[in-house]
Amino acid sequence: MTARRFTFSSSDTPGQILTVPLLGDLPETEGRKLPNRTMIVTDEAAPGLIWKVTPWASSTLARQEVGISARLDGMPGVVPMFGLAASDAHLIRVMRRSHIGQLDRYLRLNRPTPAEGRRFLVQIAETMARLHGAGIVHRDLKAENILLFEEDGLQALVSDFDRSLVLPEKALIREPAGSLFHMAPELLAGQGHDRKVDVYAFGILIFEIAHNGARPHPTVATGMPDSLTREEFTAEVIENDLRPIWRSEDEDLRILAEACWAKDPAARPEFADIVARLGGTASGAAATALKPAEGVAAAATIGAVRRQMEDTLAVLEQPGRLICGVFDGFRGHQASAFAAWHLPLTLADALDQAPEAVDTAIAEAFARTQTHLARMAAGRAGTTATLAVIEPARITLAWLGDSPAYLAREGAAPELLIRPHLPERADEAARIAAAGGSLRREERMMDSGEMVPWGPQRVYGAQGEGAQSEVGGIALTRALGLPALDPVISPVPEITQIPRPEGRARLILASDGVFEVLNPAAVADLVWTADGLQGAADQIIASALRAGAPDNASLVLIDLDPQPATSGR
Repeated sequence: MTARRFTFSSSDTPGQILTVPLLGDLPETEGRKLPNRTMIVTDEAAPGLIWKVTPWASSTLARQEVGISARLDGMPGVVPMFGLAASDAHLIRVMRRSHIGQLDRYLRLNRPTPAEGRRFLVQIAETMARLHGAGIVHRDLKAENILLFEEDGLQALVSDFDRSLVLPEKALIREPAGSLFHMAPELLAGQGHDRKVDVYAFGILIFEIAHNGARPHPTVATGMPDSLTREEFTAEVIENDLRPIWRSEDEDLRILAEACWAKDPAARPEFADIVARLGGTASGAAATALKPAEGVAAAATIGAVRRQMEDTLAVLEQPGRLICGVFDGFRGHQASAFAAWHLPLTLADALDQAPEAVDTAIAEAFARTQTHLARMAAGRAGTTATLAVIEPARITLAWLGDSPAYLAREGAAPELLIRPHLPERADEAARIAAAGGSLRREERMMDSGEMVPWGPQRVYGAQGEGAQSEVGGIALTRALGLPALDPVISPVPEITQIPRPEGRARLILASDGVFEVLNPAAVADLVWTADGLQGAADQIIASALRAGAPDNASLVLIDLDPQPATSGR
């Protein structure tokens, strides 16, 4: 292994596995802080790059942008992300740097000709047509989020995908996002909306370009006596069709802008139509996805019953080392999504500094991840974590909770490598009692009014401590998150090491949703008989679905052969 890559499962598109390159350290230069706490760093030694440095506590939108950028690798018209870097304090995105800057500033300072402005619109519309063709809604399209580059003349590239989403056909978005003047009426009204909010925003962008960067609504939110407040502006847009006052002489652009900012989303044109009306073409190279590490496969499903994907997978590839993990979230996906990024990325950084101190680095990485989750007020949310560090001579496993790890040797029964952290373990029950916690089953009221025990044994915090009692009980004895239940629910992992097998063998990391419906022997059989490693992962997940898997089901398969096989037996 020579590449450095980070592979992760998408939370907004269950079952999709994405990969991005890992890059080196942050340059030792000062940066410019943005209102969202991200710091922009440049280095004249690398004039084509810009580093977006975001504190982990504020990394939700940054991770969203990474996921979208991974889908857009190689797509024309978007500002490319070259890769990731990380430290314990920050998640770092490495992007292409524009020396010309944002379109809004260029419009005000340079007052481009109508032909140049129209060329910008064609370029942006072509890119938006490709994005919508890929099912991606930008959700914050405006001149400020367009960067200019010198490429055989000025090229306008779309940037800032931290609020973008992948939207299935006929689905609606419920959460509002965007900039006030560019937000469509249905968005301002809090209604469900789709990709047509981008078309509305493009109509406002047409106004900005046709009027050399002029403010679309100059008498809104200025603080002056006659200024409309944000609330008054919102009401005017929704109820009275308030739109920018057109002053440009370009009537064709006015007609197009008015079509784009129509009140009825269905009346707005698609971007393919906009491109045609502007005289452009929506053709161009499609995005090309970077593949995960060789000898690794991953697959996941939301399951037959769950409405939200709470599992997250992670695979980090370094020279001579793989870090793989499965994180099964509960009470939401926030804890699992965060841990699946922070834990392997910061562990990799620590192992770069001290490659022999694996156990210590793992324990410290778990502790740092727990500290961040506690600071983020994760509250009731938590996650299991099963992590494997795979090196040429050894495999180190660390785990919290009940996401299993199996070793499948060719021709032998699969071997469970971890002891799940469940209330049935006597040593865990003793530890919980010593920490002031208790084990009991939930109670439910029958039709007769009688309260009866229900479900599995659960772990509860110390009695009389309000913050702990409000969290309730969980059916695990160790997990990340749940700071109110620490140390009763312990965030300290168990760690074990085994020699790397000499013969043909594969490591299986999974969420419990896989083995709730499939027995380990059946899974191991698929590992060896399917067509290739990815084929095995896909077949295992398909088998879990056929068996009626109610829960999220996710797994990572790692080929431990000295020379990874590319096909089944």
